[in-house]
Amino acid sequence: MGDFNGQIGARRPGENAILGQFSYSNKTRSRNGEIITNFALENKLTILNTMFKKNRKSMWTWISPDGKTKNEIDFIMTNRNSYFTNFTVIKRFNFNTNHRLIRTELQINEPKKTRPRQDLRNTKLNEQQLEQITTALRTELRDFKENTKELETQDKYNYMENAIKTQFKLIADTKIDTKGILSTATVNLLEERTPY
Repeated sequence: MGDFNGQIGARRPGENAILGQFSYSNKTRSRNGEIITNFALENKLTILNTMFKKNRKSMWTWISPDGKTKNEIDFIMTNRNSYFTNFTVIKRFNFNTNHRLIRTELQINEPKKTRPRQDLRNTKLNEQQLEQITTALRTELRDFKENTKELETQDKYNYMENAIKTQFKLIADTKIDTKGILSTATVNLLEERTPY
């Protein structure tokens, strides 16, 4: 955002992504205006001033010292225009300047709470759990040859994969005994804190 000292004029073909239909002036685009629009195109930015319909008197951001010429030369650009719900020019501000302040309003939504999902690829197991899985798989797959001798290769693979996933999920879902991990003093403090 800032004072870009350029007039962007009306939207041209191919500029729908960076300019809305509401520009302040029908004047031709200035040299600095060309630089601004090229910068926006190259960086996939939207010029927010042009996205919201306003009264023409509420759009100019700079006035000449003689008070005769008004232009829109201050802009706010973003690559997330859907996050903004409004753009305004502050008309009255007790400060000696020939510019008017500009502001936008952000849309604030509470982040959605995602449902907890068990992603087996990212589950870290402790040594105790790894030993449990190893033991369970040895028992489960002890008779693998006997149970799968009439199956095709892909079916044998599916059988083994299913056995591994099932055991992994069973062990990963099992609550760890925190008493074995936490010190006695910590467990006592937790029990004191628990309401009865």
